[in-house]
Amino acid sequence: YPADFVTPVVMRSSVSRCVDVGHLWLDGHDPIAHLRAAWPRLRVVHLHGTNERDHASLAHVPPEQLDRVVHLLLARRFTGVVTLEIFGEEDFWSSLAALSASVYRFKGE
Repeated sequence: YPADFVTPVVMRSSVSRCVDVGHLWLDGHDPIAHLRAAWPRLRVVHLHGTNERDHASLAHVPPEQLDRVVHLLLARRFTGVVTLEIFGEEDFWSSLAALSASVYRFKGE
């Protein structure tokens, strides 16, 4: 179904929002518009990369693609939950490294 399929229903209620950035990437969608649309109620963001499988390390995401999401969250001072939706210790550590590098690029370090 389309990524914004639930938006009309959600906007008529007081529920919070979760944007699954990893699955938007997987399906070829740009997550920025979805994050901006959900922002007033955004409480959870799911991040993961894709490789030969879903829920892979963020190291598989091109840095400029990851930066667009991470930098938006930082610039808007997101205070919700960011979930690394990955499975496996190696993917966890390499995802943390990718996130850390993105934060450093945001700060200009």
